[in-house]
Amino acid sequence: RVHFGHAFSWSALQERKAGAARHLGLNLRRQFHGARHMHPYLGFTIWTKAPDGADQTCNTNAWGAFGDFALEGTPANQVNVLVTGGSFATDAFCNAKGTLARLLGELPAYKGRPINLFPITHGGYTQPQQLLALSYYLSLGGKLDLVINIDGFNELNGTVDVGASGVHPSFPGFWRSMVGDQLRAGMVEPRFQIMTAQRRRQLAARVHGRLSFSVTAGLLWALLDQGLDSAIKEQTWALKKLLTDEGTAPGWLAGGPPHAGDLLAYGARLWFNGVTQMGALAQNNGFHVFSFLQPNQYLEGAKPMSAEERKVAIHTGSSAAKSVTQGYPKLRTLAKNLRGPRLVFTDLSYLFKEVSDPLYIDNCCHVNASGYDMVMDEVARVVSRHLTPR
Repeated sequence: RVHFGHAFSWSALQERKAGAARHLGLNLRRQFHGARHMHPYLGFTIWTKAPDGADQTCNTNAWGAFGDFALEGTPANQVNVLVTGGSFATDAFCNAKGTLARLLGELPAYKGRPINLFPITHGGYTQPQQLLALSYYLSLGGKLDLVINIDGFNELNGTVDVGASGVHPSFPGFWRSMVGDQLRAGMVEPRFQIMTAQRRRQLAARVHGRLSFSVTAGLLWALLDQGLDSAIKEQTWALKKLLTDEGTAPGWLAGGPPHAGDLLAYGARLWFNGVTQMGALAQNNGFHVFSFLQPNQYLEGAKPMSAEERKVAIHTGSSAAKSVTQGYPKLRTLAKNLRGPRLVFTDLSYLFKEVSDPLYIDNCCHVNASGYDMVMDEVARVVSRHLTPR
């Protein structure tokens, strides 16, 4: 109670482990990874490989994405569904792929046909990366029936972070650190500390998994995990400060053209333009785009929360809180004009407004497996409503 601020709770311990697992890839069936690799068209990819014997759902394929691309030799009756977005979309796929595939398979238009779900998503992706992912896939000769795009948060918070680091806000996240800055003086140490703490967190979570029957072991693990998590955050902010405050202007390759103006408004416009152009590609190529504005805990009234969930989910004064409270209204205003013959937009901002069970697992935007199931249930309902003949 003295250290954590509340009495011991077995459910709270399990929820903390689930939160750690989201980052370490244990429950999401993704092994921890830290390396982003530059991609000539998508900005970057993140390579993942699950341990042998584990679910391989979220292994990276040869193209730097997930699942099976529907290229040459694809069965004619197969329903091909591309998922785009950032980490929220990635985690929704990894947690609830089966839920969505089952629900889509029950639609009259797809009944009896194999459903092939594959995402081109990575943590940090933001428009126009989703648009570019779709264009790149089509240029490879990819076949499509549906695109499910889940985004909105990164276009605000990520764009602000990129712009604040001296990089043009239309550039991908982490761009400056991937282009020539990674070995700059002072950056090696925090990167090493982050990697070391992440690997220790992974090892501790795995060891505790074998001792999960012990309350004492659970408490010791929670203390260690909290300390490692704090160390990661501290070094991450130190790294961000170096990127932001060092005062040496990056070259064009690392920073792009100069930009002045409201970063949230610019990010909102990037989002609107990206989704609109995805709809144009759908119209020209004969598939449908279903775009969803992801839910977030910082919207007033978006979800009832217990005091315990608020401790996990809410960080008042954070960049995430500011981006959502000030930026989501901009997205929702622009979304009134998101329409097209093959483009369907749905606002999921308040999807959880009547859900009192704890869902959020961090103070950014991510939810637990139950939350992602709810998201995919709603995605399937929207698709069914628009594709089922009346």
